[in-house]
Amino acid sequence: VCPSKICQYMTDPSFEDSPVERLASISKIQNEGHCIGETYDEFLDYFSSVESRIDNDRSWYWQTCTEFGWYQTCDSDSNCPFLKLKPVSLYLEMCQVAYGVSEDDVYDNVDRTVEYYGGLDIRSSRIMFIDGDVDPWSYLSVTASGNADAENANNLPRYWVKGASHHFWTHPSHSSDTDEVVEARKRIHEQIKEWLEDF
Repeated sequence: VCPSKICQYMTDPSFEDSPVERLASISKIQNEGHCIGETYDEFLDYFSSVESRIDNDRSWYWQTCTEFGWYQTCDSDSNCPFLKLKPVSLYLEMCQVAYGVSEDDVYDNVDRTVEYYGGLDIRSSRIMFIDGDVDPWSYLSVTASGNADAENANNLPRYWVKGASHHFWTHPSHSSDTDEVVEARKRIHEQIKEWLEDF
């Protein structure tokens, strides 16, 4: 569900559903009809279960505990429009309960990942950074280094997808895809083709 469609659905006065019911409908679509746990304990139980391994949900959270961090949080004193009772400590507890990864280990793992990959000074080549301009995760990407010569020499192209959220271009194609998402797929294809032809 793209952001503009969500906004349209949430603000359409012709619907009689409450805002919470509308959000629940969107969540159901995004989660392919599955209900997500209502409580923190249900969340922890799920990610500690065999079911989460089968659904491939467990791997992303495990990766946040062992490599990246990247937790979506809202401080209680902020203007964040989302749940304000989701501090980093909640995720760190999940790492401990679901995976046996301590808080200190999470911080050490993140530091090690940054060191290994070079942080914003990428020590690699042939990486294409693609971000949606309405994707809050885009701030975790390498969005600019200020050194175009180094970017070109190392084959580190960047591309912003207007109006797109989190990795829309990686989903299967649909007739409802925006022109910008279609163009992003085309650019990715052309870039990978060019790199493969270099070998």
